[in-house]
Amino acid sequence: MSDHSLNVDYTASELRYNAFMTPAYRSALAALDLSEGTHVLDVGCGPGGLFPLLAQEVGPQGHITGVDGSQLHLDAARDVAKQHEVQTPLTLVQADLRQPLEFAGHTFDAAWCADVLWPNLFPNPVAVVRELARVVKPGGVIAIFFGNFYRALYLPGYRRLEWLAANAGNLQWQNDEQVTSVASIPSSYERALQWLQEIGLRTCTLTVHPLFYQQPLPTEIRDYLASYVFAEAFGPAVQSCGAEVGMSDAERGYFSDLTTPESPHYLLDQPDYYCLQTAVLATGHV
Repeated sequence: MSDHSLNVDYTASELRYNAFMTPAYRSALAALDLSEGTHVLDVGCGPGGLFPLLAQEVGPQGHITGVDGSQLHLDAARDVAKQHEVQTPLTLVQADLRQPLEFAGHTFDAAWCADVLWPNLFPNPVAVVRELARVVKPGGVIAIFFGNFYRALYLPGYRRLEWLAANAGNLQWQNDEQVTSVASIPSSYERALQWLQEIGLRTCTLTVHPLFYQQPLPTEIRDYLASYVFAEAFGPAVQSCGAEVGMSDAERGYFSDLTTPESPHYLLDQPDYYCLQTAVLATGHV
């Protein structure tokens, strides 16, 4: 997590993403079976997009502690909680997750961490998970959720373009990693279950939580696909990194044609359009 990233306000994009992911969040939180009155730590809470869902799980007798490195996002999170009339008591703490947390051991009943432990931000995610295990009570659960953005199906029927666009996006997003051996490959979020097992948590499990949308798309879903997936994430990446991952000029043009609202071939205007994403949840008990 760079110091620069702590001063970048991505509140709008994050909240659009949270709205898109809501069915998967609900499914994942239901799998945790949190009881009312639970004190849950939201690790890397960002602008608080999950507070309303967490509050539904733990009730007004519970407690949510949100931790994030960005004060900008903590301020936004407080506003989100007010807008959604969250009744569950809320504590917000600014902290660098790469450092020991300033909580006593065995403070929380559960720790929830959604789309946070990316390898370019946390080269040693196991250390973060071990710290979560320190602050969660014996018997409590640690949950690590990832939306699997770069393995989603956003361009149905255009397999090669989708694969290349995802590779371009991944390349643009990642730091340049010098991989000299298998041991030097960053620990991908796809190995989150291994992180939990490595620190000795009990009953470690992995569950899948799919998302599916089709026409007619809800307004907020169409907005997310148009403004974030196509315009902010994949579009610039295709133009800057497309050639590097093997896209021809014609393929870059074709991608633009499919993802530009003014185009007659715009995917979100096609009556058969659908998208599919498969989130994963790794859990383990202290």
